[in-house]
Amino acid sequence: GTATNLLANPGFENGVFQTEWSTSDYLMLYGDAHSGSYYMWLGGYWNANDYIWQEVSIPAGQKAVLDFWYKVEPGSSVADAKDTMFVEGDSISNTKLLTLFSIAAPTVATGWKQSAPLDLSAFAGQTIRIRFSGTTGTSSKTSFYIDDTALTLVGAISANTSGSTANIVFSGNRSNYSIVKNASTFTVTNK
Repeated sequence: GTATNLLANPGFENGVFQTEWSTSDYLMLYGDAHSGSYYMWLGGYWNANDYIWQEVSIPAGQKAVLDFWYKVEPGSSVADAKDTMFVEGDSISNTKLLTLFSIAAPTVATGWKQSAPLDLSAFAGQTIRIRFSGTTGTSSKTSFYIDDTALTLVGAISANTSGSTANIVFSGNRSNYSIVKNASTFTVTNK
């Protein structure tokens, strides 16, 4: 089955009239998107502190995973130490709960890249804000671009911890997952 994306307007295709994401400024771009026509732009000027966020409710007992596409274009041949993009899980009162991802500006442009899956299971049963932010310093104007965001449920987690055994139930077909055994642990990844 197809996973349901919990984020509204995840690829920003509603364009300049999008209302699903709250922003610090007018941050929408048209053109060189990862897919579709629109994408978000953070930074690109000195002393930037740009952000976008969306509130989302993660059902109790569910494993939720966030991934997105991003591109970084440095504003000079020397990156400022403040030039960084962050992805956070924030409370609805705007308190940072967890930094999920960060990348410092490189000195050369990167093409569109997909993030690794970021586990938000710690927020099951809660409403949080998914927040993307880009900051720059006084010596560089790095641009951070974001497109095709996805927050999907990848399985119901139910633990039966009798002794040292745990049963975890994942939704969907077995072919949707890869399972790797390392010593005494198993890692399950949604393909």
